[in-house]
Amino acid sequence: MIKINELRLGNFLKYGDDIITVTSIFRSHFICERLNGVIIGNNHQNNFQPIPLTPDTISKCTSLKLVDSNEWWDCYQSENGWYIAYAKHTEALAGIKAGNFYQGNGFRKVDYIHDLQNLYFCTSFKKELEFIW
Repeated sequence: MIKINELRLGNFLKYGDDIITVTSIFRSHFICERLNGVIIGNNHQNNFQPIPLTPDTISKCTSLKLVDSNEWWDCYQSENGWYIAYAKHTEALAGIKAGNFYQGNGFRKVDYIHDLQNLYFCTSFKKELEFIW
């Protein structure tokens, strides 16, 4: 289940097989719109799923480019110089698990597309993340 306090306007979520966008947020619910413009309506978090951040979903992000790939990491960089990395191996001492994305020197784990969008928002990026669905 997605917590309302994790969402921002413009976040992408999954509703069945559709990708939808959060258009309004209230105290107890949010309203979404399909990318084709049809409004889903008032929903109390039912049937909405986060979109997992995977190598496939990040490849659809036109704002991030793969800049380095080695046996340990795939590193992606935004147009503004911001990085996110995909761990290919587990590094137990650092708390890194293979198959996860991490951001920053503190290795903040990023699980979902809306988390990645929120990181962009919180780091004062001037341009939004753009995805090709």
